[in-house]
Amino acid sequence: MNSIVHPILANWHDFARHAQDRMSESAWAYFDGASGDQISKKNNIAAWQDLFLVPRVLKKFKSISTQCNLLDQTFDWPIVVAPMAHQKWAHPEGESAMALASSALSVGLTLSIQSSTSMQKVATIYDTQKSKGPLWLQLYWTDLAEVLNWIQQAKDSSYQAIVLTVDSAIQGVRDDQIKHGFLLPEAAQSVHFKHKEKNLVSTNFKENLLRQLKQSATWSDIETLVKMSPLPIILKGISHLEDAKIALEIKVAGIVISNHGGRNLDTVASSVDLLQVIAPFIRNHEKQYDKKRSLLLVDGGIRRGTDIVKALALGADAVMIGRPCIYGLACAGSKGVAQILKNIQTEFLTAMGLLGCSSIAEISPEVLKGKW
Repeated sequence: MNSIVHPILANWHDFARHAQDRMSESAWAYFDGASGDQISKKNNIAAWQDLFLVPRVLKKFKSISTQCNLLDQTFDWPIVVAPMAHQKWAHPEGESAMALASSALSVGLTLSIQSSTSMQKVATIYDTQKSKGPLWLQLYWTDLAEVLNWIQQAKDSSYQAIVLTVDSAIQGVRDDQIKHGFLLPEAAQSVHFKHKEKNLVSTNFKENLLRQLKQSATWSDIETLVKMSPLPIILKGISHLEDAKIALEIKVAGIVISNHGGRNLDTVASSVDLLQVIAPFIRNHEKQYDKKRSLLLVDGGIRRGTDIVKALALGADAVMIGRPCIYGLACAGSKGVAQILKNIQTEFLTAMGLLGCSSIAEISPEVLKGKW
């Protein structure tokens, strides 16, 4: 897993270019595309780059640790692979390769319920590596009974938490997918929904959109789910401070600040901007009411280990990484994913050393320009 796939593939830019060459136009449009003019997608990356670090020097190091605490468990890295569907469309090994690589690198994994490999198989692959990363299952809301059924299956398969995506009641308008189509191969179909009958819907776009919105979850549904679920519930897709407040009130296990990688609504604020608004409120809320630390992750535009440092400095407990892992998968299966993750880990550890931080607890706002 530590061997270099190809010396020319030195960073995520190289992997992205090579991945595009290896994918069909429709697959690339799906995995790397975004909605509208892709402003949110571009800003997600640029916003991390616009934050500048301020190193400290001459610090004495006895050790250096990247360990973090997520849901009362200690893990080796504050990194979780984001949920991504249909991974066999990027590479024949699909989610199996993603699980093998992330497990071998002690990185967390969130499996999409729209995976092209079963949750049971992925859990088996992940567990055989004796990983020290968390294993979570991502779900979309359908109805309470079906969601609870999926959660029970996840629990039986050793998944530790549920990541419920809440920002996708309807899909965004993605120009690249319109141009190139959604030509999903049979092998990449969602195995958990393969034999489910499709509901007949109207040919009227407005009627279909309204139907989807009416069927989407409400805060009342989420509150009921939190009370009934045998696994912790993490909400992915929180971008408004008021929604973060409600999530705290109904006692979800955690939230993922995200604009869905810019794939749904274009010109939504970058994940950095959202994090800088929401994280201070959550951390101050904990201090004010003497509550234990709430799980807070951020997703969108994370490309380098330095981005992870910045996220933690702004109050996140960990980050989710999506597209770079798909680039690695498309290039070389599990070895490609492993190299991408290894690159990011190396950058993160190096940044900690150069900033004078021997542990994650020492990554404070003071490492950022303008925060000291």
